[in-house]
Amino acid sequence: MHRIIISSAELLQKLMSLYKDALEKNSPGICLKICYFVRYWITEFWIMFKMDASLTSTMEEFQDLVKANGEESHCRLIDTTQINSRDWSRKLTQRIKSNTSKKRKVSLLFDHLEPEELSEHLTYLEFKSFRRISFSDYQNYLVNSCVKENPTMERSIALCNGISQWVQLMVLSRPTPQLRAEVFIKFIHVAQVSGQMETIIPGHGANDLALSP
Repeated sequence: MHRIIISSAELLQKLMSLYKDALEKNSPGICLKICYFVRYWITEFWIMFKMDASLTSTMEEFQDLVKANGEESHCRLIDTTQINSRDWSRKLTQRIKSNTSKKRKVSLLFDHLEPEELSEHLTYLEFKSFRRISFSDYQNYLVNSCVKENPTMERSIALCNGISQWVQLMVLSRPTPQLRAEVFIKFIHVAQVSGQMETIIPGHGANDLALSP
């Protein structure tokens, strides 16, 4: 989901900055946590590092930074050589096949949050995006009837559409009708909670512009 808001390379750049700050403040624990976070990213979403050249380049910069500070244990955590390993890829394929008959954990955010919490998170994302839209952005949209050369409005619409696509993914990713029905029910509860929040915070939901061309 992060790519709706920020590119993968930019996210890794921010992690590099946090790592540098932790080094300067002599906080090895924070450095280790950052490396474990990146390790999880590499392990679970390795395809991103194969398809995104800018992310791969940024990762090389991060690895050089870690090596320059002599942190061998950290270097091992952020090692990406396994991505091109045939055995590693084969094991990943086998693991995916073995889990096809089980309930798939597609999203930690969805599976582990109650409808109230999920609604709050989604509302916060929409609010952050919505508040960046200025009056001139709306005016430009009304005049041109499109979001061309209007990046703020475009990002806001992309976020809304991205959330809609995520909802579809959560439903369709479940292997049986019963499990898909459970996802539907949960999203209905999320919508009900969001509707209650709407009465408390009037005007929320103005991102209906996502329906525009």
